[in-house]
Amino acid sequence: MKQVRLLVILLLFAVMMSACGETTMTTNAIVSVVAKDSSDSDYWIDVQNIDDPDQETTKLHISDENTWNLIEINQHYTVTYMRDKGSTDGNLSTIKKSESE
Repeated sequence: MKQVRLLVILLLFAVMMSACGETTMTTNAIVSVVAKDSSDSDYWIDVQNIDDPDQETTKLHISDENTWNLIEINQHYTVTYMRDKGSTDGNLSTIKKSESE
């Protein structure tokens, strides 16, 4: 019986600890590209959410150089990106030129 209690306590502890870990968030937004840069094979853009201009910019890492080449500064795009909770850096999932200019 003590082993069962110990097992239950350990399982509850494990569940509570896993709930405290980093969580990945997916965001969809219409953004304005304020800057773009690269270093070696690392590509990124800095974007500002046009619905919340007071929010700080988000740095989005791009895995494909061809995609990065097509992105223009001061243009609006609809994007989907993933980032860790509390982080201002994310990884771009999708991007499409926005019609809402």
